Amino acid sequence: MLYHLCRDVLQTNGVMDKVVLFNEMSTNLRIPQMIEKPVHLVVTEIFDAALFGEHVLTTIYSALKNLVDPNHGMVVPNRATVYGVLIESNELRDVFTLNRRQFGDIRVSDDVSFCVDFNDMKYTTTNLSKVADKKFLSKPFQIIDINFNDILQIEKLLERDHMFSIDVNCVTEGTLDAIGVWFDLNLIQDIHISTEPPSELIGWEQAIYPATVRPVAI
Repeated sequence: MLYHLCRDVLQTNGVMDKVVLFNEMSTNLRIPQMIEKPVHLVVTEIFDAALFGEHVLTTIYSALKNLVDPNHGMVVPNRATVYGVLIESNELRDVFTLNRRQFGDIRVSDDVSFCVDFNDMKYTTTNLSKVADKKFLSKPFQIIDINFNDILQIEKLLERDHMFSIDVNCVTEGTLDAIGVWFDLNLIQDIHISTEPPSELIGWEQAIYPATVRPVAI
């Protein structure tokens, strides 16, 4: 779809002869079979609300390894920083857990879980600025900072057993229902895009990760 849309735009503007289009996954492109020589610039926008959900690391790693000039090439955006915040919210809790209120003669049993394998539910998205009952239990904290031009860092993050821990200081008591996540993108030099709430002027919402099967008191 994107290929055909791009082709139509180029044809409409009379510049089809100045651009080479490939109806291919970028991970399938090869030099010199498809592109004559390594490129100096790769521009990508395959980020979802949680930044990594569209396999951006795999895509950029492939580009750095197979397409980008190792001496003079670069990827835009240049880097990203992911942030999180601990949240208490009945509204978000109802997204991930069963509401056990009684409805007439029907009552959901207390031993019924929301889904068979809770780990399959990675995250959902929402506009946190519109969650009326949210209560932030922590200040925003940094989860990870990644340089999209550092192939070694990306390679390490792609390892299956790669894990890291984060210490988070809570600023108030409450019930941990979810973790809200957003990111800052550094495109180049001083040009940034942030999905931190409120972020009404961009296309991303915030990612919402359920804390656990049942709310956690902290």
